[in-house]
Amino acid sequence: MQISLTDERGAGNRVEFCYQGGIEDFVSYLNQNKEPVGKKIVYFSGESSEGAVEVAMQWNSSYQESIFSFANNINTHEGAATFRASARR
Repeated sequence: MQISLTDERGAGNRVEFCYQGGIEDFVSYLNQNKEPVGKKIVYFSGESSEGAVEVAMQWNSSYQESIFSFANNINTHEGAATFRASARR
């Protein structure tokens, strides 16, 4: 997984992040300064005629939740809200 950020306001500074292990490594990076509740990152993926999905998650001991969802490489906060609601049921 590769994430590229470009600041288009001025000089066009660009930063790139690369995670060889995909979203599992990205989740590990997000939790690197937190205390994980479990050692393993939960990961699953699936594909059907309607589309594909990849999920990676890890619980930690912090009180603030961080849920990121993407569709076609675009961050979708609506997807995070939908996941949050279904995960609490």
